[in-house]
Amino acid sequence: RMSIADTPLGNGPGADLLDGLDVYTVPASEDGHPITVYGINSDQNQIEEGKSTKRRAILMLHGRTWSSVPVYHLLGGPRHAAQNKPGRESRSLMEALYDAGMQPYAMDFRDFGGTPPDASGWVEPNRCVADVEAVLQFVSEHHPTSDASSAGNNDLPALMGWSQGALVAQLVGQKAPDLMSQLVLYGSIYDPLVRYPRSPLYVENPDRRNETQVKNEYDGAIEDFTVEGSIPPEPARLFAEAALLSDPIKAHWNHLYQFNNCDPARVHVPT
Repeated sequence: RMSIADTPLGNGPGADLLDGLDVYTVPASEDGHPITVYGINSDQNQIEEGKSTKRRAILMLHGRTWSSVPVYHLLGGPRHAAQNKPGRESRSLMEALYDAGMQPYAMDFRDFGGTPPDASGWVEPNRCVADVEAVLQFVSEHHPTSDASSAGNNDLPALMGWSQGALVAQLVGQKAPDLMSQLVLYGSIYDPLVRYPRSPLYVENPDRRNETQVKNEYDGAIEDFTVEGSIPPEPARLFAEAALLSDPIKAHWNHLYQFNNCDPARVHVPT
C-alpha cells in the first residue's frame, strides 16, 4: 500500500516543508487508504502543570488546489526559524494557533500533498467527508480531554475548512455533528444559487481518471496574492514555490454535484 513516502512530500526537496511537524497516517474507514495528518508537538502531554485546562484541538482542511503544508505551515519549523532571514519569518498558521494555546492538526485529501491517490485517481466530496470523519475520530483519541467535569461536545476537536474545503467541512458538520465541538467555514465558496451538474449516467469508464496529467503552474500558485498589500512579495513567492513542491500535479476532482447537499439549515453545530 502507498504512503507519504510515495508522494512529493515524502522524498526530495518537498520533505523539507515538513520541518517542525508530527506526521501521522490514519487509515480511511471505508477502504483503509492512508490519509496523512500533521500536528505540532502533538505527542507531548498537553496539560500544563497545575492547571485543569488543556489545549483545544482543531482540524484544518485545505482547499481545491493546494494541500495543507504550504497553506497552513508556510516557513514553519525550527530550521527555518534558525535561519533568521528578513522576509522569511514563519507564516505558519499551525504555529500561530499552537502559540495561542490551541492544538492544531491538518490533513491532506487523497492525491494532495502527503496523501497518495487511491485506485480511482479521483478526489470526491463524499469520500473526503468520510476521510475527515476518520481523522476527527483519530484526533479525539490522540488528544483526549482531561476535564472529567466537562459535558457535551466541548472537548471534541473543532473543524475548519478553507475555500472548497469549507464545503467538505460543512458536509461533515451536517452528517457527523457529534464528532466536533465547533465548525469554522473560512472563505467558503458556498453559494445557494450554484448547482453542480451530475455526470452522464452512461459513459465509458466513468470512474477512471483522465490519464493526462496537468501540471500546476507558478501563476496559479501566486494568483491569491495579486491584491497589492495583501502579503509581502517574498513570502508570496515562497508560498508558490512550496505549493509547487507539495502539489506539482493538479488533483482531479469528480462528482462535484455531491456539494449540492450543502444546506445551512442542516448545520446544527456552533458555526
